[in-house]
Amino acid sequence: MRKAIPAKHSLAEGGEKKKVNIFISYAHTDAKWLEKLQNHLKVLKKYFDNIECWADTQLKGGDKWREEIEKAIEKANVAILLVSTDFLASDFISTDELPPLLRKAAESGTRILPLIVSPCDYEISELEEFQAINSPERTLADLAGDEASIDRVFLALTREIQALL
Repeated sequence: MRKAIPAKHSLAEGGEKKKVNIFISYAHTDAKWLEKLQNHLKVLKKYFDNIECWADTQLKGGDKWREEIEKAIEKANVAILLVSTDFLASDFISTDELPPLLRKAAESGTRILPLIVSPCDYEISELEEFQAINSPERTLADLAGDEASIDRVFLALTREIQALL
């Protein structure tokens, strides 16, 4: 007997929809991890209709890209950060993305979900106070070749998002 496909979930307690707006911040050199993340989020979005994700890959020709990034950050109540040395070294991320995200975390509870993609100085960065999805000692790059373990890290991330619903 075939298992029925579950209906989409969209209601929080009390019957009200709770929208999760996710902003993804990453260094372009880490695009392979963004692609894998987006695939896992796509699965989650199939079952929960109140999740929206935004990454700069959605920008189109003619968009005022700084304004679009600012709008997406303002709308976000979850930020997934793909943390690497390139991420931490990025002037744009450190001046234009992290300050408003960290301010929103402090002022309105925006959830910061760091995902450590490669060895870096995470522990000395301003992100150190946020519990990472995976250990800085067991980055996604460290798991290279072990796709099951990498997928388990992404699954842990999607479960964190599900817990917010």
